[in-house]
Amino acid sequence: MTFRLALAFMMQNDAHWLTLHLPLFQDSGVFDGAVCVDGGSTDVSVLYVESLGVSVYRRAFDWNFGVQGNFLIQCCEAEGYDALLRIDPDETMFPQDMRRVREALQQHPGTLIGLQRRHFVGDRRHVHRDWQHDPQWRAWNLSDRRRYPEGQRVHEVPSHGVTDRLLLDDVYLFHYGYLKSAAEVNYRTAVYEALKQGVPLPKREDYADSTMDIPCVPYDGAQPLDPQVIGIHAPFEGEIA
Repeated sequence: MTFRLALAFMMQNDAHWLTLHLPLFQDSGVFDGAVCVDGGSTDVSVLYVESLGVSVYRRAFDWNFGVQGNFLIQCCEAEGYDALLRIDPDETMFPQDMRRVREALQQHPGTLIGLQRRHFVGDRRHVHRDWQHDPQWRAWNLSDRRRYPEGQRVHEVPSHGVTDRLLLDDVYLFHYGYLKSAAEVNYRTAVYEALKQGVPLPKREDYADSTMDIPCVPYDGAQPLDPQVIGIHAPFEGEIA
């Protein structure tokens, strides 16, 4: 019986990450296709992912990640996929870990699959000491009819559906968003906090001159790609002070 797994992601002006990470997912041979929801990109994101055969759907992003995620799930269902793995554009994985996710989905139907996540800061060889244990529940079979709570506007977990969970504690998502400038990181952190509290969103200009001191400890794990390709030459938007 054919099992079709979709790579699923949401994007908005993420061409700089997608050009680095999307080919790795597609070249892995793990996925049967890719589906994305664009929130209103003004860069070349849409043209780029379409050139790679990704199905692009559009929904204006209104800072409700739960609602946007549910639309993404519906798009994957409409295209006839059996399961999905959701990633963010600034995340990547080892191809062997992608295969582990596919195997888990086939072996454990009705189960929400979780992955570990590692955050890279600055030179990508360090991670925040408090963010080591940050499981991400990102893969499931679409027959579960799983959904995000639409009132959970940020840090959303697909809790509507069957309740069985399986954490693959040796399978990792590598998250590179903290290579962005301190101003951008601080602004987004403030936005997420405002969304959680249900208060008005902050103004970007209030963080234009901000700096950040992220407590780090050395990380000696392997990089997902040659650091010369995805580390040193990564699309820095400014150094974190």
